[in-house]
Amino acid sequence: MYALKNLVVALDLSKLDETLLQYTFQLSTIINTGKIILVHVAKPDSLKKAVNTHGILVHQKEKLLQVLQEKIEPFRSEPSFEEILIQVKAGEPAAKILEVAYEHKADLIITGRKNLSEGKGHTPKKLIRKALCSVLCLPENATANFSKVLIPVDFSSESKLALEGALPFARKTGMQIECLHIYTVPHGYHTCGKTQEEFAKIMHKNAERRYKCFIKDLDLKGIDISCRYQLDPGHKGPKIIFNIALVEGADLIMMSSKGRTGMAAAFLESTSEKLFHYNFGVPTLVFKNKEHNLTFFEAILKI
Repeated sequence: MYALKNLVVALDLSKLDETLLQYTFQLSTIINTGKIILVHVAKPDSLKKAVNTHGILVHQKEKLLQVLQEKIEPFRSEPSFEEILIQVKAGEPAAKILEVAYEHKADLIITGRKNLSEGKGHTPKKLIRKALCSVLCLPENATANFSKVLIPVDFSSESKLALEGALPFARKTGMQIECLHIYTVPHGYHTCGKTQEEFAKIMHKNAERRYKCFIKDLDLKGIDISCRYQLDPGHKGPKIIFNIALVEGADLIMMSSKGRTGMAAAFLESTSEKLFHYNFGVPTLVFKNKEHNLTFFEAILKI
């Protein structure tokens, strides 16, 4: 599991920026941040304009840089990071944020998700699908509490990435880890002479055995960890995940994604409209294998 040293934070000059900044700097005290890069993406050609500031004409880019400097002033005294940079770009938001992330070898992109009345979440969806590194999506009411994390698992090596990523958090904060395995009864179960309920019990017991194998090689000393098993009769996995996160009082959901495939990618691709139209208010962190993705990406560039 690679360290989350370099963070890119996407700001849009809305009220959501305060949430993103407070969460980011609180998070940086836990993960030993190296560099924080704040990026704002303006509309194309807007940076060429001049604005009147106290009777003085200044370029729009300079004005935006000044506004961002004022936003981060309360956090500059924080000793939890080595360097902070501010960048203002113009163009399509997701594309420019990804450019900055690649340029600075970001380990984590932090973005926000507004209420339904203010935005449809297009930028967060694009970032989660296309970023080479991990992505943290924060709702407007997010607070940097780390008491309980919910981790959907399918017992694959990809889902183990998220669990491994949660362990350092848990050791530093005492955060409780609850894994969630969602299982379904396959079609044709009746050919085995079992009822749906009987076959569901078999699936449950099998999942319990797989979970034990899944965690057996992890160092879990001092970690409060458990696994919940949930039958999904209606194939509504994403909704189940967020509902359980709310019921269990999870402060964070951690998922995994291997590049643009894997559980998180399939989860988001198949239910993207539903997912980002639910205003559940639960921060979601999608872990990606940055080294693997960079190697693959750079190999493509050389072709």
